[in-house]
Amino acid sequence: RTLLRYNVDVSDLPGTGHNLRRLSSTNGSGGVLDLFYPDWKMEVALNEKLWAATVELWHSCYCHRGEKIVDLQEADRWKWHPHGAFDCTKGFAFLDRIGYRLPTTMAAEIGKNHPVDINDVPSKARNISRHRTRRIQRSLTP
Repeated sequence: RTLLRYNVDVSDLPGTGHNLRRLSSTNGSGGVLDLFYPDWKMEVALNEKLWAATVELWHSCYCHRGEKIVDLQEADRWKWHPHGAFDCTKGFAFLDRIGYRLPTTMAAEIGKNHPVDINDVPSKARNISRHRTRRIQRSLTP
């Protein structure tokens, strides 16, 4: 649903995949789309069952009382981290951009059939050498 709003149909990527470029500040290279807050991502980030599982994992898998690595038994040292004590029941919802990768052969074909138009590149980015006009790169993820 999210990508259809931007004329990208996942059932017709050879025909619509070139539109992914407009969703990326890197013109399609790098695999990250500049879409931050679609409803479904908010629902996942704020889901109470997923949060309960996260709390349980933090409590079981990390030193959270400020333990020092030298005080831990060898078998438990993997739990140590340098960030000190923390409350396992408190956290923040972090919503990053959407990662999306096309199969390499498909990305190459789309790039060949739909070269970047300089008018599609934001004017601010035209003077930056890494944003020069070029075909879509081999994939949309690193």
